[in-house]
Amino acid sequence: MPSTVQLLDAASLLLASSWDMEPADFEARLESFLDESADRLAALRAVHLAAEAQAGAHRAEAERHRARVKGCERTGERVAALAERLLYARRELGESTTVPGVARLQLDGGKAPLAFAPGFVAAALPLHLCHVETSPDRDAIRAAIERGVTVPGVTLGTRGEGLRWA
Repeated sequence: MPSTVQLLDAASLLLASSWDMEPADFEARLESFLDESADRLAALRAVHLAAEAQAGAHRAEAERHRARVKGCERTGERVAALAERLLYARRELGESTTVPGVARLQLDGGKAPLAFAPGFVAAALPLHLCHVETSPDRDAIRAAIERGVTVPGVTLGTRGEGLRWA
């Protein structure tokens, strides 16, 4: 019987050679891998551990890329803010706020924003200017059903179960 280390090595090789396969092709490759093992559950656990390890490594790499993306986006935002200030300064000097082929100031699209006065209270608005929405309070409904109260149209479902590796 292969050791855990041998199973993990074989599982890592399986994943490395099949990460871009179609699901049906991977299922066939996995089935072949399992057929070669004396303990199918141990082999599945090894593939799971290898997949989780690889996912963790890719997740860490993706996080480094996300940090780099955020840095580039912040730089772009700072540069755009500086360019916008320069165009506003051009306006104050009586110069055009359009530099052909480079940048221009223009009004934002869409509707004009609403400006609410300090201390504005939405409840003071007439109802025809308000949205009134109701949504079920799931916790209150669940508590009522658990106390034996009948709630029309609602019952408690069955809790799911799932695999937990040892």
